[in-house]
Amino acid sequence: MLLDRDINGGTWEITTRQTEADVDAGTSIYPDLLIDGESSDGDQFAFYCEHKWDSRCDAAQLKKYGKLAARKGQHARLVFASANYKDKCEAATCFPDGGCDCFLWEDVFLERAFKKVGLNSGMPSANVRRQG
Repeated sequence: MLLDRDINGGTWEITTRQTEADVDAGTSIYPDLLIDGESSDGDQFAFYCEHKWDSRCDAAQLKKYGKLAARKGQHARLVFASANYKDKCEAATCFPDGGCDCFLWEDVFLERAFKKVGLNSGMPSANVRRQG
């Protein structure tokens, strides 16, 4: 749960490679994914998502995207997904205040979840541990 509460109903839009302004550098930046929406109780929410598979975590890039999320307000989050634990940890250290939710791809796309519905995620198999 990224917003510390459930979001039931509402509307949202998913945009890939959304052009955003980097006001500090006076240029454009392109987060991988933006989920922008409104909950059924009228609260706006947004998730800026950056995904790394073959490339490494870029701390400067994440900090720029973190500023975008901060400008969207209290119900906005930056989300980072990486293929390896080292990059996940590096991304988390960029935001000691917890301003970025960091995940491994295997946490997001579980191969067995895809298999249950007859699909292949295209990801290498990973050992997944269930907690709780």
